[in-house]
Amino acid sequence: MKQQRKEMLLHQFPAVPNEIMEKMLKSKGAENYCVFLTEGHELFVRCFHRYSKGKKFIERQRYVFAKDGAVRYGLKYNKDGKTYWEILTKFREPLFCSTCYGYNFDNTYTTINFDVISKSDMKYSQIEKVHPDLPISYLKLYVQHKNLEYLVKAGYQSLIQQTMTGYWGGTVSLKITADIDWKSNHLLKMLHLNRDEFKVLQENETCYEEFILWRKKYPKYKPNELLWCAKIFGNWFGTAERLSGQLGMKPKRIARYISENNLKLHDYEDYIGQCERLKYDLHDTAICFPHNFHAMHTRLTSIIKYDADKLNNEQLTSRIHERQKFEFAYEDLILIQPKDVAEIIGEGKALQHCVGGYAERHALGQTNIFFIRQKNKPDTPYYTIEILNYTIKQCRGFKNDIGSEKPDEIKEFEQVYTKYLEELRNGSNRIDRTA
Repeated sequence: MKQQRKEMLLHQFPAVPNEIMEKMLKSKGAENYCVFLTEGHELFVRCFHRYSKGKKFIERQRYVFAKDGAVRYGLKYNKDGKTYWEILTKFREPLFCSTCYGYNFDNTYTTINFDVISKSDMKYSQIEKVHPDLPISYLKLYVQHKNLEYLVKAGYQSLIQQTMTGYWGGTVSLKITADIDWKSNHLLKMLHLNRDEFKVLQENETCYEEFILWRKKYPKYKPNELLWCAKIFGNWFGTAERLSGQLGMKPKRIARYISENNLKLHDYEDYIGQCERLKYDLHDTAICFPHNFHAMHTRLTSIIKYDADKLNNEQLTSRIHERQKFEFAYEDLILIQPKDVAEIIGEGKALQHCVGGYAERHALGQTNIFFIRQKNKPDTPYYTIEILNYTIKQCRGFKNDIGSEKPDEIKEFEQVYTKYLEELRNGSNRIDRTA
């Protein structure tokens, strides 16, 4: 838009109708508004800030959108304190309050009289389909690229994305993320797609950018194969190549299996990791592409858990003899050690505390878990005790004793057992495990 026309349009702004002014005055608190108006074919926007106290308004910004361009005006003050409007060289979203020292004021706004766009030069902008949070930025984008209309009509509005710029990151705008041929009005040429590719991408327009990246990397892939890869791997080429190396399969074959079985990439990677751990032949399609993925995944999870429990039980059993020195009896109570991992987990469930999470550490010798039982009920969980470095680290009963005190017999047991542990640590030869 030429400078002379910008100056002329500044004096053609329509007045805001009284009913709209009254609507803005009814609300309470600070608020920002962008009022859309028409005068001829041009679309005018007047931006107001209402102060939090009183009914005081001030107009901060003005915009005009027309066939020949867009312009932004800002309110300025001269030396005498009088205001005047100035053509601004920087086009951006309306600034109602200044940004300073890294603090961003609320510059969001409410649009009023939005429907008048349909009566202006912007009527083909498709803004009603996109309905962005940043209509000013969208209209500027449309003024720059009138054929943006074709992209939105075809469902490619996902290419319009929000971006933050400025030293403090306070300037928000919209941009087209893809490489679009704006010189053409032919949709396929704009998108650099042939008819088959365009057809494949219908209802999958959000995968367009990844589709183009995969086409550059694998130009011999068919459109549907490129779409599989785009949907499953996105732009994670490293993940695709790693799986391809593990399975001896091309990325398109892997992506097809994941897509056709409606799987998540993370779940499939987890399954392949399980197969590697169990040393299965990943080049066998019955292994890498099982007919019933979920059943196979569940089965391998059970096998690995069983192997882990088996290994933990072996570790635990190998330490039973060395832990016998911690076994103890006092009056009506006895302290015994678990025979396997399942007993520790069962203890936690019965007493509703978290000792089950200590099972593996106990098996590996990183801590010591014991059960305090009543002599007349040796198989009934009563209290659980953890011993570390010959010291009672914790002693917990039902629900960790929340809301109740430990019985006197447990408190007394702890005192007597603490002395016993001190003797163990000091290597006394006069130790009686029955007090």
